[in-house]
Amino acid sequence: MRKHDRISRLGPGNPQRSCNPLLVAFTLGFIPLIWSHIQVVYCQPHPATHPLTSDLRPLTSFPYLPPDARKIMEGVYRQDTSRDSSWRAVMDVRDKKGVVRQKQFIFRKLGSLGDSKTLVRFTDPPEVRGVGLLSINRKGVSERQWMYTPAIQRIRRIAPQERSRKFLGTDFTNEDMAERVLDDFEYRLIGMSDLMDGRKTYKIEAKPVASDRTQYKFSYLWVVQDLPYVVHAEMYDARGRVARIYHAADLDRIAGIWIARRVEMTTPSEGTRTILKIDDVRFNLGLKPDQFTQQALEKAE
Repeated sequence: MRKHDRISRLGPGNPQRSCNPLLVAFTLGFIPLIWSHIQVVYCQPHPATHPLTSDLRPLTSFPYLPPDARKIMEGVYRQDTSRDSSWRAVMDVRDKKGVVRQKQFIFRKLGSLGDSKTLVRFTDPPEVRGVGLLSINRKGVSERQWMYTPAIQRIRRIAPQERSRKFLGTDFTNEDMAERVLDDFEYRLIGMSDLMDGRKTYKIEAKPVASDRTQYKFSYLWVVQDLPYVVHAEMYDARGRVARIYHAADLDRIAGIWIARRVEMTTPSEGTRTILKIDDVRFNLGLKPDQFTQQALEKAE
């Protein structure tokens, strides 16, 4: 029996069926991670056999496999191929009355995204100049952050219960100023149709593998489908309320690496907002490990 003959005998009561033509459509979507889906194969009943039926009916179908949330997030982390990086930032901190206070700092990183050491050093205004935050962003590391305050010339460790405290009065908490470790969370895809700034996104739920990994009970992340970057996030507290909302805009590609030049963090419960504007972005400067130690933290630059 030929393949076409076998297909023609399918259907209730084995009516004569033909495909004019037999359509098998394969659509490949190239996104941060490559994935594919196979459209349904349709056949039209032969009009001589079923004169009243003119619609297309599925002859056979293949299961649709949505992209894997973990692999999407791996793509986000892999796209930053730098060995180290540095950038300058201006923070506009707005209170609920709309009053704006400005802060400036330098950010440096050694290592890859989510497996790195980062150092934040404030340069302005004078009352916070020299304040530094050292973060160790690595799997299995329990003590992750230290802060240096020039006024008292002292380094202190940021305890886990202090991760949720606002960092120098901004809407970013101590934890938010560090990088997330990929393996600290489990990921689940919950949506594929949300638009953010006109771009189609994947909506991903991130839950910590253990409660001591983060202050947040869970987060929703929106990753752009045509480039591997988280452009929006909602972080929820232990009671399931929105604690903070993150939004990244003005995406730019430098040395093949995507960055956001504008980041906004809001605290809905307090009506406050902090806008972060990023400039002077540089990669692969040859930064050294001894620049990311507690001893280096004391050296104001």
